[in-house]
Amino acid sequence: MSRFIEQLLFTAFILSCLFTVVISVVPKYKQCDGSMKGKIVSVDISVKCDSSICYLVKGKGVVLSVKFAPSEMVNASTAVVEGKLGPLKVPFPLPNPNGCENSGLTCPLKPGVTVQYQSSISIKKSYPDVRVIVFWSLEDQNKNNIWCVEIPVKIVDS
Repeated sequence: MSRFIEQLLFTAFILSCLFTVVISVVPKYKQCDGSMKGKIVSVDISVKCDSSICYLVKGKGVVLSVKFAPSEMVNASTAVVEGKLGPLKVPFPLPNPNGCENSGLTCPLKPGVTVQYQSSISIKKSYPDVRVIVFWSLEDQNKNNIWCVEIPVKIVDS
């Protein structure tokens, strides 16, 4: 086999290995288990994240933006945030849980029409340094999840 072909095969092998590594990286969020009454288009979070965790800095704010399309008419919505510490899910009160006010949404939401929800929370300095799984969801008027994202986070000093 010529040296050129050997180099070409070696390069193809390395590129295929790199491609496998890139596509196997864990995303910074995933859709929660269970049925949803909408389809997530994209999720953005305003903090530093690596491939498997996002870092919430004490004393700073976090903005979450979710583009989604509801599959049914939504007349009212409520945002719900919970943190999972071990086996326990702890509710995290939002300053404005009404998903139809000051969130970029105007209810009613029509089925199949892509809209964008946006909300922010503050990370208090009194929070402990801890890893937690955050579940952030938007419920419809019947308390069904329109969407829900699961985000692994670590609360840090800076």
